[in-house]
Amino acid sequence: MTRDWRWARPWGGLLFLNMGLLAPWALIDGPVRAMTLSGELTVGVALLAMASARFGRVLTWVGGLFWTWLLAYGIIAAFGAWLMDETPLLYDTWRLSMHLWVVSRDLVGVTADVVVVATLVGLVGLTAVARAAAASIHEALMDRELPDRRRVAASLVVLATVGLLAPGPWPARWAMPSLATNIWHSLELRAELRREFDTSGTIPDLVSPLQPDVLVYIVESYGRVMGTHPAIADRWQRALSDLATSAATTNWHTASGFDDAPVKGSRSWLADATMFTGIDIEHESKYRQLVDSGAVSRMAHLPAILSHNGWETVLVRQRDQARPGVRLNNYFDFGHTVFQDDLPYRGERFGWGGVPDQFVVNHVHDEVLAPLEGPRFAFFHLASSHAPWHDEPPSIVDDYRVLGGASRPVAPPQQRPWLSATRHLARKFKRQVDDRPNFQGEPGLPNMAIRYGATVVYDLRVLGQTLETRPERPTLVLILGDHQPPYIARHDDQAVPVHVFATEPALLAPFTARGFTPGVSLDASAPAVIAHRELHGLILDAVQQGPRQ
Repeated sequence: MTRDWRWARPWGGLLFLNMGLLAPWALIDGPVRAMTLSGELTVGVALLAMASARFGRVLTWVGGLFWTWLLAYGIIAAFGAWLMDETPLLYDTWRLSMHLWVVSRDLVGVTADVVVVATLVGLVGLTAVARAAAASIHEALMDRELPDRRRVAASLVVLATVGLLAPGPWPARWAMPSLATNIWHSLELRAELRREFDTSGTIPDLVSPLQPDVLVYIVESYGRVMGTHPAIADRWQRALSDLATSAATTNWHTASGFDDAPVKGSRSWLADATMFTGIDIEHESKYRQLVDSGAVSRMAHLPAILSHNGWETVLVRQRDQARPGVRLNNYFDFGHTVFQDDLPYRGERFGWGGVPDQFVVNHVHDEVLAPLEGPRFAFFHLASSHAPWHDEPPSIVDDYRVLGGASRPVAPPQQRPWLSATRHLARKFKRQVDDRPNFQGEPGLPNMAIRYGATVVYDLRVLGQTLETRPERPTLVLILGDHQPPYIARHDDQAVPVHVFATEPALLAPFTARGFTPGVSLDASAPAVIAHRELHGLILDAVQQGPRQ
Protein backbone atom coordinates (compact mmCIF):
# COMPACT_ATOMS: atom_id res chain seq x y z
CA MET A 1 0.00 0.00 0.00
CA THR A 2 2.86 2.38 0.83
CA ARG A 3 4.47 1.73 -2.54
CA ASP A 4 1.19 2.34 -4.34
CA TRP A 5 0.66 5.60 -2.46
CA ARG A 6 4.19 6.72 -3.35
CA TRP A 7 3.28 6.46 -7.02
CA ALA A 8 -0.15 7.99 -6.50
CA ARG A 9 1.36 11.37 -5.55
CA PRO A 10 3.23 12.01 -8.83
CA TRP A 11 0.32 10.67 -10.90
CA GLY A 12 -2.10 12.89 -8.97
CA GLY A 13 0.24 15.85 -9.37
CA LEU A 14 0.53 15.22 -13.10
CA LEU A 15 -3.25 15.07 -13.44
CA PHE A 16 -3.66 18.29 -11.41
CA LEU A 17 -1.10 20.20 -13.48
CA ASN A 18 -2.55 18.97 -16.77
CA MET A 19 -6.16 19.76 -15.89
CA GLY A 20 -5.19 23.18 -14.56
CA LEU A 21 -3.60 24.19 -17.85
CA LEU A 22 -6.35 22.81 -20.07
CA ALA A 23 -9.52 23.64 -18.10
CA PRO A 24 -9.73 27.34 -19.11
CA TRP A 25 -9.29 26.45 -22.78
CA ALA A 26 -11.98 23.79 -22.46
CA LEU A 27 -14.45 26.61 -21.76
CA ILE A 28 -13.59 28.02 -25.19
CA ASP A 29 -12.92 24.94 -27.34
CA GLY A 30 -15.23 22.46 -25.63
CA PRO A 31 -14.71 19.70 -23.03
CA VAL A 32 -12.56 17.58 -25.37
CA ARG A 33 -9.76 20.08 -24.74
CA ALA A 34 -9.62 19.04 -21.07
CA MET A 35 -9.12 15.38 -22.04
CA THR A 36 -5.88 15.93 -23.97
CA LEU A 37 -2.33 16.51 -22.76
CA SER A 38 -0.73 19.90 -22.28
CA GLY A 39 2.21 20.26 -24.65
CA GLU A 40 4.03 22.56 -22.22
CA LEU A 41 3.55 20.13 -19.34
CA THR A 42 4.73 17.22 -21.47
CA VAL A 43 7.98 19.03 -22.27
CA GLY A 44 8.33 20.05 -18.64
CA VAL A 45 8.09 16.45 -17.49
CA ALA A 46 10.66 15.50 -20.13
CA LEU A 47 13.04 18.11 -18.71
CA LEU A 48 12.47 16.78 -15.20
CA ALA A 49 13.24 13.29 -16.44
CA MET A 50 16.65 14.51 -17.66
CA ALA A 51 17.44 16.77 -14.68
CA SER A 52 19.76 15.92 -11.84
CA ALA A 53 18.54 16.07 -8.26
CA ARG A 54 20.02 19.56 -7.71
CA PHE A 55 18.94 21.05 -11.02
CA GLY A 56 15.54 19.39 -10.64
CA ARG A 57 14.82 21.37 -7.48
CA VAL A 58 15.46 24.63 -9.33
CA LEU A 59 13.41 23.42 -12.27
CA THR A 60 10.40 22.62 -10.08
CA TRP A 61 10.26 26.23 -8.84
CA VAL A 62 10.66 27.64 -12.35
CA GLY A 63 8.05 25.20 -13.60
CA GLY A 64 5.63 26.16 -10.84
CA LEU A 65 5.89 29.85 -11.74
CA PHE A 66 5.57 29.11 -15.47
CA TRP A 67 2.56 26.87 -14.83
CA THR A 68 0.82 29.68 -12.88
CA TRP A 69 1.56 32.14 -15.69
CA LEU A 70 0.03 29.81 -18.29
CA LEU A 71 -2.97 29.22 -16.02
CA ALA A 72 -3.48 32.99 -15.60
CA TYR A 73 -3.26 33.50 -19.36
CA GLY A 74 -5.80 30.72 -19.91
CA ILE A 75 -8.17 32.38 -17.45
CA ILE A 76 -7.75 35.75 -19.20
CA ALA A 77 -8.43 34.10 -22.57
CA ALA A 78 -11.52 32.28 -21.27
CA PHE A 79 -12.89 35.40 -19.58
CA GLY A 80 -12.32 37.45 -22.73
CA ALA A 81 -14.14 34.85 -24.83
CA TRP A 82 -17.02 34.82 -22.36
CA LEU A 83 -17.28 38.61 -22.19
CA MET A 84 -16.43 39.76 -25.71
CA ASP A 85 -15.84 36.69 -27.89
CA GLU A 86 -12.11 37.26 -28.22
CA THR A 87 -8.86 36.78 -26.35
CA PRO A 88 -7.85 40.27 -25.15
CA LEU A 89 -4.31 41.44 -25.72
CA LEU A 90 -2.21 41.24 -22.59
CA TYR A 91 -1.04 44.84 -23.05
CA ASP A 92 -4.66 45.90 -23.27
CA THR A 93 -5.87 43.76 -20.36
CA TRP A 94 -4.14 45.62 -17.58
CA ARG A 95 -5.73 48.92 -18.71
CA LEU A 96 -9.13 47.30 -19.05
CA SER A 97 -8.89 45.62 -15.64
CA MET A 98 -9.78 48.80 -13.70
CA HIS A 99 -13.01 49.20 -15.65
CA LEU A 100 -13.91 45.57 -15.05
CA TRP A 101 -13.27 46.04 -11.35
CA VAL A 102 -15.64 49.04 -11.31
CA VAL A 103 -18.32 47.02 -13.13
CA SER A 104 -17.91 44.20 -10.61
CA ARG A 105 -18.20 46.60 -7.68
CA ASP A 106 -21.43 47.94 -9.17
CA LEU A 107 -22.85 44.42 -9.29
CA VAL A 108 -21.59 42.90 -6.03
CA GLY A 109 -20.17 45.78 -3.98
CA VAL A 110 -17.06 45.25 -1.85
CA THR A 111 -17.21 41.55 -2.66
CA ALA A 112 -15.31 42.50 -5.83
CA ASP A 113 -12.38 43.68 -3.69
CA VAL A 114 -12.46 40.44 -1.73
CA VAL A 115 -12.45 38.43 -4.95
CA VAL A 116 -9.42 40.34 -6.30
CA VAL A 117 -7.43 39.75 -3.11
CA ALA A 118 -8.52 36.12 -2.95
CA THR A 119 -7.49 35.62 -6.58
CA LEU A 120 -3.99 36.98 -5.96
CA VAL A 121 -3.59 34.87 -2.83
CA GLY A 122 -4.95 31.89 -4.71
CA LEU A 123 -2.41 32.29 -7.51
CA VAL A 124 0.43 32.38 -4.97
CA GLY A 125 -0.97 29.25 -3.33
CA LEU A 126 -1.39 27.52 -6.67
CA THR A 127 2.26 28.27 -7.50
CA ALA A 128 3.32 26.49 -4.32
CA VAL A 129 1.01 23.56 -5.07
CA ALA A 130 2.30 23.35 -8.65
CA ARG A 131 5.88 23.35 -7.40
CA ALA A 132 5.06 20.55 -4.93
CA ALA A 133 3.39 18.54 -7.70
CA ALA A 134 6.42 19.01 -9.96
CA ALA A 135 8.72 17.98 -7.12
CA SER A 136 6.78 14.74 -6.60
CA ILE A 137 6.99 14.00 -10.33
CA HIS A 138 10.74 14.63 -10.33
CA GLU A 139 11.20 12.41 -7.29
CA ALA A 140 9.32 9.59 -9.03
CA LEU A 141 11.39 10.03 -12.20
CA MET A 142 14.57 9.73 -10.14
CA ASP A 143 13.48 6.26 -8.96
CA ARG A 144 16.11 3.71 -9.90
CA GLU A 145 13.44 1.18 -10.82
CA LEU A 146 12.16 3.41 -13.58
CA PRO A 147 13.26 2.47 -17.12
CA ASP A 148 15.86 4.56 -18.91
CA ARG A 149 14.88 8.17 -18.23
CA ARG A 150 16.27 9.29 -21.56
CA ARG A 151 13.77 7.10 -23.36
CA VAL A 152 10.97 8.54 -21.23
CA ALA A 153 12.10 12.11 -22.04
CA ALA A 154 12.44 11.38 -25.76
CA SER A 155 8.97 9.80 -25.90
CA LEU A 156 7.43 12.80 -24.18
CA VAL A 157 9.14 15.27 -26.51
CA VAL A 158 7.93 13.31 -29.55
CA LEU A 159 4.40 13.29 -28.12
CA ALA A 160 4.45 17.04 -27.51
CA THR A 161 5.85 17.74 -30.99
CA VAL A 162 3.14 15.68 -32.64
CA GLY A 163 0.57 17.63 -30.64
CA LEU A 164 2.08 20.91 -31.83
CA LEU A 165 1.93 19.88 -35.49
CA ALA A 166 -1.30 17.88 -35.50
CA PRO A 167 -4.40 19.77 -36.69
CA GLY A 168 -6.74 18.22 -34.11
CA PRO A 169 -6.78 18.23 -30.30
CA TRP A 170 -4.87 14.96 -29.97
CA PRO A 171 -2.51 13.89 -28.52
CA ALA A 172 -1.29 17.16 -26.94
CA ARG A 173 -2.44 20.76 -26.97
CA TRP A 174 -0.27 23.87 -26.62
CA ALA A 175 -1.09 27.27 -25.17
CA MET A 176 2.26 28.83 -26.11
CA PRO A 177 1.40 29.56 -29.78
CA SER A 178 -1.60 31.62 -28.64
CA LEU A 179 0.47 33.29 -25.92
CA ALA A 180 3.33 34.07 -28.30
CA THR A 181 0.91 35.57 -30.85
CA ASN A 182 -0.71 37.64 -28.09
CA ILE A 183 2.67 38.95 -26.92
CA TRP A 184 3.65 39.81 -30.51
CA HIS A 185 0.44 41.75 -31.13
CA SER A 186 0.79 43.42 -27.73
CA LEU A 187 4.27 44.61 -28.68
CA GLU A 188 2.89 45.88 -32.00
CA LEU A 189 0.18 47.77 -30.14
CA ARG A 190 2.74 49.22 -27.74
CA ALA A 191 4.85 50.39 -30.67
CA GLU A 192 1.76 51.93 -32.29
CA LEU A 193 0.92 53.81 -29.10
CA ARG A 194 4.41 55.25 -28.92
CA ARG A 195 3.48 57.23 -32.03
CA GLU A 196 1.42 60.21 -30.96
CA PHE A 197 -2.03 60.94 -32.32
CA ASP A 198 -2.12 63.51 -35.08
CA THR A 199 -3.10 66.76 -33.40
CA SER A 200 -1.77 69.04 -36.13
CA GLY A 201 -5.12 69.55 -37.83
CA THR A 202 -6.93 72.82 -37.26
CA ILE A 203 -10.62 72.96 -36.46
CA PRO A 204 -12.38 73.81 -39.74
CA ASP A 205 -14.93 76.54 -40.28
CA LEU A 206 -18.11 74.92 -41.57
CA VAL A 207 -20.45 76.38 -44.14
CA SER A 208 -23.84 75.23 -42.89
CA PRO A 209 -26.82 76.93 -44.55
CA LEU A 210 -29.36 74.96 -42.50
CA GLN A 211 -27.47 74.78 -39.19
CA PRO A 212 -29.47 71.70 -38.16
CA ASP A 213 -29.79 70.23 -34.73
CA VAL A 214 -27.89 66.93 -34.57
CA LEU A 215 -29.28 64.33 -32.16
CA VAL A 216 -27.39 61.05 -31.80
CA TYR A 217 -29.00 58.24 -29.79
CA ILE A 218 -26.78 55.26 -29.01
CA VAL A 219 -28.92 52.22 -28.20
CA GLU A 220 -26.64 50.12 -26.03
CA SER A 221 -25.66 46.71 -27.49
CA TYR A 222 -27.93 47.21 -30.52
CA GLY A 223 -26.41 44.88 -33.10
CA ARG A 224 -27.22 42.91 -36.23
CA VAL A 225 -28.17 39.93 -34.05
CA MET A 226 -31.55 41.61 -33.56
CA GLY A 227 -32.33 40.53 -37.13
CA THR A 228 -30.51 37.19 -37.25
CA HIS A 229 -31.45 35.51 -33.97
CA PRO A 230 -34.61 33.44 -34.53
CA ALA A 231 -36.01 34.27 -31.09
CA ILE A 232 -36.14 38.04 -31.68
CA ALA A 233 -35.91 38.75 -35.44
CA ASP A 234 -39.66 39.07 -36.03
CA ARG A 235 -40.10 41.36 -33.05
CA TRP A 236 -37.29 43.58 -34.33
CA GLN A 237 -38.88 43.91 -37.76
CA ARG A 238 -42.21 44.88 -36.15
CA ALA A 239 -40.41 47.47 -34.02
CA LEU A 240 -38.75 48.95 -37.12
CA SER A 241 -42.13 49.08 -38.84
CA ASP A 242 -43.56 50.97 -35.86
CA LEU A 243 -40.55 53.31 -35.90
CA ALA A 244 -41.15 54.00 -39.60
CA THR A 245 -44.81 54.74 -38.90
CA SER A 246 -43.87 57.20 -36.15
CA ALA A 247 -41.45 58.95 -38.49
CA ALA A 248 -43.99 59.11 -41.29
CA THR A 249 -46.58 60.88 -39.13
CA THR A 250 -44.35 63.95 -39.01
CA ASN A 251 -42.78 63.61 -42.47
CA TRP A 252 -39.25 62.58 -41.57
CA HIS A 253 -36.99 61.50 -44.43
CA THR A 254 -35.24 58.25 -43.55
CA ALA A 255 -32.34 56.00 -44.54
CA SER A 256 -30.72 53.00 -42.88
CA GLY A 257 -27.67 50.79 -43.15
CA PHE A 258 -25.20 48.74 -41.14
CA ASP A 259 -21.83 49.99 -39.98
CA ASP A 260 -18.87 47.96 -38.80
CA ALA A 261 -18.24 48.73 -35.12
CA PRO A 262 -14.65 48.75 -33.79
CA VAL A 263 -15.52 46.50 -30.82
CA LYS A 264 -17.88 43.68 -29.97
CA GLY A 265 -19.56 42.50 -26.80
CA SER A 266 -18.54 45.47 -24.62
CA ARG A 267 -16.37 48.60 -24.38
CA SER A 268 -18.91 51.04 -25.75
CA TRP A 269 -16.74 54.03 -24.78
CA LEU A 270 -14.27 52.93 -27.46
CA ALA A 271 -17.03 52.99 -30.08
CA ASP A 272 -18.07 56.47 -28.93
CA ALA A 273 -14.49 57.74 -29.14
CA THR A 274 -14.14 56.21 -32.62
CA MET A 275 -17.18 58.17 -33.78
CA PHE A 276 -15.97 61.41 -32.21
CA THR A 277 -12.43 61.25 -33.60
CA GLY A 278 -12.88 59.44 -36.92
CA ILE A 279 -10.09 57.06 -35.83
CA ASP A 280 -10.49 53.34 -35.12
CA ILE A 281 -10.06 53.01 -31.36
CA GLU A 282 -10.48 49.30 -30.79
CA HIS A 283 -8.22 48.83 -27.75
CA GLU A 284 -8.48 50.21 -24.24
CA SER A 285 -4.79 51.09 -24.21
CA LYS A 286 -5.23 53.19 -27.34
CA TYR A 287 -8.14 54.99 -25.69
CA ARG A 288 -6.11 55.61 -22.53
CA GLN A 289 -3.29 56.98 -24.65
CA LEU A 290 -5.74 59.33 -26.33
CA VAL A 291 -7.27 60.75 -23.15
CA ASP A 292 -4.40 60.47 -20.65
CA SER A 293 -1.85 62.13 -22.93
CA GLY A 294 -4.09 65.13 -23.47
CA ALA A 295 -4.10 64.51 -27.22
CA VAL A 296 -7.90 64.55 -27.28
CA SER A 297 -7.99 68.21 -26.22
CA ARG A 298 -5.80 69.13 -29.21
CA MET A 299 -7.71 67.14 -31.83
CA ALA A 300 -10.35 68.27 -34.30
CA HIS A 301 -12.93 65.85 -32.95
CA LEU A 302 -16.65 66.05 -33.70
CA PRO A 303 -17.85 67.90 -30.56
CA ALA A 304 -14.97 70.39 -30.85
CA ILE A 305 -15.69 71.13 -34.53
CA LEU A 306 -19.40 71.65 -33.94
CA SER A 307 -18.81 73.75 -30.83
CA HIS A 308 -16.31 75.93 -32.72
CA ASN A 309 -18.97 76.54 -35.38
CA GLY A 310 -21.72 77.62 -33.01
CA TRP A 311 -23.40 74.40 -31.91
CA GLU A 312 -24.34 73.90 -28.28
CA THR A 313 -22.94 70.46 -27.38
CA VAL A 314 -24.63 68.17 -24.84
CA LEU A 315 -23.39 64.82 -23.53
CA VAL A 316 -25.96 62.49 -21.90
CA ARG A 317 -24.67 59.43 -20.04
CA GLN A 318 -27.20 58.58 -17.36
CA ARG A 319 -25.24 55.63 -16.04
CA ASP A 320 -22.18 57.68 -15.15
CA GLN A 321 -22.00 58.50 -11.47
CA ALA A 322 -19.11 59.58 -9.28
CA ARG A 323 -18.24 56.86 -6.75
CA PRO A 324 -15.14 55.27 -5.21
CA GLY A 325 -12.70 54.52 -8.01
CA VAL A 326 -14.68 56.47 -10.62
CA ARG A 327 -14.49 60.13 -11.61
CA LEU A 328 -16.87 61.87 -13.97
CA ASN A 329 -14.95 62.81 -17.11
CA ASN A 330 -15.81 65.00 -20.05
CA TYR A 331 -12.82 64.16 -22.24
CA PHE A 332 -14.37 65.61 -25.41
CA ASP A 333 -15.22 68.97 -23.83
CA PHE A 334 -18.99 68.99 -24.31
CA GLY A 335 -20.48 72.31 -23.29
CA HIS A 336 -23.19 70.64 -21.19
CA THR A 337 -23.27 67.24 -19.48
CA VAL A 338 -26.06 65.16 -18.00
CA PHE A 339 -24.99 62.36 -15.66
CA GLN A 340 -27.02 60.26 -13.27
CA ASP A 341 -26.96 62.71 -10.37
CA ASP A 342 -28.22 65.46 -12.69
CA LEU A 343 -31.50 63.61 -13.28
CA PRO A 344 -34.40 64.28 -10.87
CA TYR A 345 -35.43 60.65 -10.93
CA ARG A 346 -37.00 59.13 -7.80
CA GLY A 347 -38.63 56.04 -9.25
CA GLU A 348 -37.79 52.36 -9.38
CA ARG A 349 -34.39 51.54 -10.77
CA PHE A 350 -34.35 49.57 -13.99
CA GLY A 351 -31.49 47.58 -15.43
CA TRP A 352 -27.87 48.62 -15.59
CA GLY A 353 -28.55 52.30 -16.09
CA GLY A 354 -30.95 52.65 -13.18
CA VAL A 355 -32.99 55.43 -14.83
CA PRO A 356 -35.31 54.24 -17.65
CA ASP A 357 -34.40 55.66 -21.03
CA GLN A 358 -37.87 57.15 -21.58
CA PHE A 359 -37.36 59.41 -18.59
CA VAL A 360 -33.82 60.34 -19.66
CA VAL A 361 -34.67 61.21 -23.27
CA ASN A 362 -37.76 63.28 -22.49
CA HIS A 363 -36.28 65.07 -19.48
CA VAL A 364 -33.21 66.12 -21.44
CA HIS A 365 -35.36 67.36 -24.33
CA ASP A 366 -37.62 69.38 -22.04
CA GLU A 367 -35.19 70.69 -19.44
CA VAL A 368 -31.77 70.77 -21.12
CA LEU A 369 -32.15 71.13 -24.89
CA ALA A 370 -35.25 73.34 -25.04
CA PRO A 371 -33.66 76.36 -23.26
CA LEU A 372 -30.58 76.30 -25.51
CA GLU A 373 -30.52 78.73 -28.43
CA GLY A 374 -28.99 78.04 -31.79
CA PRO A 375 -28.12 74.66 -33.27
CA ARG A 376 -27.64 71.83 -30.80
CA PHE A 377 -25.55 68.67 -30.91
CA ALA A 378 -26.75 66.16 -28.33
CA PHE A 379 -25.14 62.77 -27.84
CA PHE A 380 -27.26 60.34 -25.82
CA HIS A 381 -25.65 57.07 -24.74
CA LEU A 382 -28.72 55.21 -23.51
CA ALA A 383 -28.42 52.40 -20.97
CA SER A 384 -31.69 50.46 -20.62
CA SER A 385 -30.52 47.78 -23.08
CA HIS A 386 -27.17 47.23 -21.32
CA ALA A 387 -26.42 43.70 -20.10
CA PRO A 388 -27.35 41.87 -17.94
CA TRP A 389 -30.90 41.56 -19.24
CA HIS A 390 -32.73 40.32 -16.19
CA ASP A 391 -36.01 42.25 -16.05
CA GLU A 392 -38.65 43.16 -18.58
CA PRO A 393 -38.43 46.85 -19.52
CA PRO A 394 -40.96 49.22 -17.97
CA SER A 395 -44.10 50.21 -19.81
CA ILE A 396 -43.95 53.29 -22.01
CA VAL A 397 -46.23 55.96 -20.54
CA ASP A 398 -47.83 59.04 -22.05
CA ASP A 399 -46.25 61.41 -19.52
CA TYR A 400 -42.69 60.45 -18.61
CA ARG A 401 -42.86 62.50 -15.39
CA VAL A 402 -44.95 59.84 -13.67
CA LEU A 403 -41.92 57.56 -13.88
CA GLY A 404 -39.95 59.94 -11.69
CA GLY A 405 -41.84 59.18 -8.48
CA ALA A 406 -40.87 62.47 -6.89
CA SER A 407 -42.42 61.54 -3.54
CA ARG A 408 -39.73 58.93 -2.87
CA PRO A 409 -35.99 59.29 -2.24
CA VAL A 410 -33.57 58.09 -4.86
CA ALA A 411 -33.07 54.36 -4.47
CA PRO A 412 -29.31 53.62 -4.40
CA PRO A 413 -27.97 50.52 -6.14
CA GLN A 414 -28.82 47.58 -3.93
CA GLN A 415 -25.85 46.02 -2.12
CA ARG A 416 -26.08 42.41 -1.01
CA PRO A 417 -24.11 40.18 1.33
CA TRP A 418 -21.37 38.18 -0.39
CA LEU A 419 -23.28 34.92 -0.89
CA SER A 420 -26.50 36.64 -1.92
CA ALA A 421 -24.63 38.91 -4.35
CA THR A 422 -22.86 35.95 -5.92
CA ARG A 423 -26.15 34.14 -6.45
CA HIS A 424 -27.75 37.32 -7.79
CA LEU A 425 -24.96 37.77 -10.33
CA ALA A 426 -25.08 34.11 -11.35
CA ARG A 427 -28.85 34.27 -11.85
CA LYS A 428 -28.55 37.30 -14.09
CA PHE A 429 -26.11 35.51 -16.37
CA LYS A 430 -27.67 32.05 -16.16
CA ARG A 431 -27.90 30.10 -19.42
CA GLN A 432 -31.43 28.88 -18.94
CA VAL A 433 -31.59 26.60 -22.00
CA ASP A 434 -28.11 26.13 -23.42
CA ASP A 435 -25.60 25.89 -20.59
CA ARG A 436 -22.62 26.33 -22.88
CA PRO A 437 -21.18 29.82 -23.43
CA ASN A 438 -22.36 31.03 -26.83
CA PHE A 439 -18.88 31.81 -28.15
CA GLN A 440 -19.45 30.37 -31.61
CA GLY A 441 -22.67 32.21 -32.31
CA GLU A 442 -25.16 29.34 -32.08
CA PRO A 443 -28.79 30.51 -31.94
CA GLY A 444 -28.89 29.39 -28.31
CA LEU A 445 -29.76 31.27 -25.15
CA PRO A 446 -33.29 32.05 -26.32
CA ASN A 447 -34.51 33.36 -22.97
CA MET A 448 -31.56 35.71 -22.62
CA ALA A 449 -31.98 36.79 -26.25
CA ILE A 450 -35.68 37.48 -25.72
CA ARG A 451 -34.96 39.68 -22.70
CA TYR A 452 -32.19 41.46 -24.61
CA GLY A 453 -34.46 42.00 -27.61
CA ALA A 454 -37.21 43.40 -25.39
CA THR A 455 -34.92 46.12 -24.05
CA VAL A 456 -33.77 47.14 -27.54
CA VAL A 457 -37.38 47.24 -28.78
CA TYR A 458 -38.24 49.36 -25.73
CA ASP A 459 -35.62 51.93 -26.72
CA LEU A 460 -36.75 51.96 -30.35
CA ARG A 461 -40.31 52.66 -29.23
CA VAL A 462 -39.18 55.39 -26.84
CA LEU A 463 -37.29 57.08 -29.66
CA GLY A 464 -40.22 56.58 -32.03
CA GLN A 465 -42.34 58.48 -29.56
CA THR A 466 -39.94 61.46 -29.74
CA LEU A 467 -40.08 61.43 -33.56
CA GLU A 468 -43.83 61.95 -33.45
CA THR A 469 -43.23 65.58 -32.45
CA ARG A 470 -42.03 67.57 -35.45
CA PRO A 471 -39.08 69.80 -34.48
CA GLU A 472 -39.30 73.52 -35.17
CA ARG A 473 -35.90 73.74 -36.85
CA PRO A 474 -33.93 71.54 -39.30
CA THR A 475 -32.86 68.38 -37.52
CA LEU A 476 -30.71 65.33 -38.21
CA VAL A 477 -31.30 62.30 -35.98
CA LEU A 478 -29.17 59.15 -35.81
CA ILE A 479 -30.33 56.04 -33.94
CA LEU A 480 -27.64 53.37 -33.87
CA GLY A 481 -25.89 50.68 -31.89
CA ASP A 482 -22.43 50.82 -30.36
CA HIS A 483 -21.55 47.12 -30.62
CA GLN A 484 -23.07 43.66 -30.84
CA PRO A 485 -24.28 42.26 -27.49
CA PRO A 486 -22.16 39.81 -25.49
CA TYR A 487 -23.15 36.12 -25.09
CA ILE A 488 -25.68 36.15 -27.95
CA ALA A 489 -24.15 37.48 -31.16
CA ARG A 490 -21.76 35.72 -33.53
CA HIS A 491 -18.12 36.28 -32.67
CA ASP A 492 -17.15 37.18 -36.26
CA ASP A 493 -19.80 39.85 -36.92
CA GLN A 494 -19.45 43.40 -35.59
CA ALA A 495 -22.22 45.09 -37.60
CA VAL A 496 -24.61 47.50 -35.90
CA PRO A 497 -27.72 49.14 -37.41
CA VAL A 498 -27.76 52.87 -38.15
CA HIS A 499 -31.10 54.64 -38.79
CA VAL A 500 -30.95 58.25 -40.03
CA PHE A 501 -33.89 60.67 -39.88
CA ALA A 502 -33.89 64.17 -41.35
CA THR A 503 -36.39 66.97 -41.62
CA GLU A 504 -34.76 68.05 -44.89
CA PRO A 505 -33.88 65.52 -47.63
CA ALA A 506 -30.56 67.28 -48.25
CA LEU A 507 -29.33 66.17 -44.81
CA LEU A 508 -29.58 62.51 -45.92
CA ALA A 509 -27.51 62.97 -49.08
CA PRO A 510 -24.09 61.99 -47.61
CA PHE A 511 -25.57 58.81 -46.13
CA THR A 512 -27.41 57.65 -49.25
CA ALA A 513 -24.29 58.37 -51.29
CA ARG A 514 -22.43 55.86 -49.11
CA GLY A 515 -24.97 53.07 -49.58
CA PHE A 516 -27.65 53.72 -46.97
CA THR A 517 -31.03 52.60 -48.30
CA PRO A 518 -34.24 54.64 -48.00
CA GLY A 519 -36.50 53.72 -45.10
CA VAL A 520 -36.12 52.35 -41.60
CA SER A 521 -36.26 48.59 -42.16
CA LEU A 522 -33.08 46.63 -42.86
CA ASP A 523 -32.23 43.33 -44.48
CA ALA A 524 -30.44 41.52 -41.66
CA SER A 525 -28.09 39.85 -44.15
CA ALA A 526 -26.97 43.11 -45.78
CA PRO A 527 -23.26 43.93 -45.50
CA ALA A 528 -21.98 46.91 -43.56
CA VAL A 529 -21.75 49.95 -45.84
CA ILE A 530 -19.43 52.05 -43.66
CA ALA A 531 -17.00 51.72 -40.79
CA HIS A 532 -18.05 53.26 -37.48
CA ARG A 533 -15.30 55.89 -37.72
CA GLU A 534 -16.85 57.25 -40.93
CA LEU A 535 -19.84 58.61 -39.03
CA HIS A 536 -17.56 61.46 -37.97
CA GLY A 537 -17.17 62.68 -41.55
CA LEU A 538 -20.72 61.87 -42.62
CA ILE A 539 -22.23 64.01 -39.87
CA LEU A 540 -19.95 66.91 -40.77
CA ASP A 541 -20.86 66.52 -44.44
CA ALA A 542 -24.56 66.39 -43.57
CA VAL A 543 -24.63 69.60 -41.55
CA GLN A 544 -23.07 71.44 -44.51
CA GLN A 545 -25.84 70.40 -46.92
CA GLY A 546 -28.58 72.73 -48.04
CA PRO A 547 -29.09 75.69 -50.34
CA ARG A 548 -26.05 77.89 -50.82
CA GLN A 549 -26.39 81.66 -50.89
